[in-house]
Amino acid sequence: MEQTIVSNYLKNGGNLFVSGSEIAWDLDYKGSSSDKNFIWNYLKMQYAADAPFNTSGTYYSVTLFQNNYIKNISPFSFDNGTHGTINVKWPDVIKSINGGIGFLQYSALDAQNGFAGILYDGMFPNGLANGKVLSLGFPFETIYPEETRIALMSEIIKYFNSISDINDSENSGIITEYKLEQNYPNPFNPTTTIRYSIPNNLGTIQNLPLQNVKLTIYDILGREVTTLVNEAQKSGNYEVTFDASNLASGVYLYRLQSTTSSNSGKDFFDTKKMILLK
Repeated sequence: MEQTIVSNYLKNGGNLFVSGSEIAWDLDYKGSSSDKNFIWNYLKMQYAADAPFNTSGTYYSVTLFQNNYIKNISPFSFDNGTHGTINVKWPDVIKSINGGIGFLQYSALDAQNGFAGILYDGMFPNGLANGKVLSLGFPFETIYPEETRIALMSEIIKYFNSISDINDSENSGIITEYKLEQNYPNPFNPTTTIRYSIPNNLGTIQNLPLQNVKLTIYDILGREVTTLVNEAQKSGNYEVTFDASNLASGVYLYRLQSTTSSNSGKDFFDTKKMILLK
C-alpha cells in the first residue's frame, strides 16, 4: 500500500528524498517481485552489496561522485557509533538502474562496484509529469558534523527546486511525435530500461484517443522472445523495464508498434538493437 502511494506521488511529479541502511537489502536482495519493481523503477537503485566489500562496521567515509546535479560537497563521514546517533554497520552499496545516476560513492570503494547515493530526474513509468528521487544507502541523520548535514541538505533542496530540462511540447503537455529511445544501459546485465513516447494524433490534450501499443523483444534471428506491452494507451511518455535474467548473452531487438482507431492514419513502428552482456 505504501509503495503504491509513493509510486503515484512520483508519477504525478513529486520529489522524494530517501535515506537509510538496509533499504536495498530488504527491497531488492530479500524482496518480492513487487518490491523489486518498486526499488528499481521508483527509487532507481539496485542492491549491490551489504556494505563496502561486504565488511560490516569498517567503512564510514563518503565522497562526491562527478555529476551535473549535486556539487560543492567535501568528503564526509557518517556515524560509527561514537557521534551521538547509531553505528551504521551495514550501509547499502547500491547501483543505479533505469536512468538513475550515482552521485555519492564510498571512499574506499570504486564507483564501478556501486554507489552510496543515487538520483533521478524524469518521467516514472506511466507518469504524467517529471518527478525526482534522491536515495542514500545510509541514514542522513548519521552524517556529522551538523554543518555537513546542512550543506548536503541545501544541495538536495536546490536539486529538487531546479527546473527540469524539457522541451516546449513536453512542457505544454502535448507530445507531437512518436519516439522509441535507445535502451539504457546498453550493453546491460540483466535489466535495462526502454522509453518511448506516444503522440496525440488529434492535436488536443482533451479526449485523447487510445492507441494500440505493442512493445516486443526478438532475438537476432527474429524469433519473438517476449512481449513487454500489449495494450491500449493514451498519449504520453512511457518507461518499461526488461529483465533478461533467463536469456543468454547476445544481440536482441525491440520493436514498438502503435496503431490508432482514429482517421489520422499516423500509425508507427520502429526497431532498435540492444546487447545483453553477462
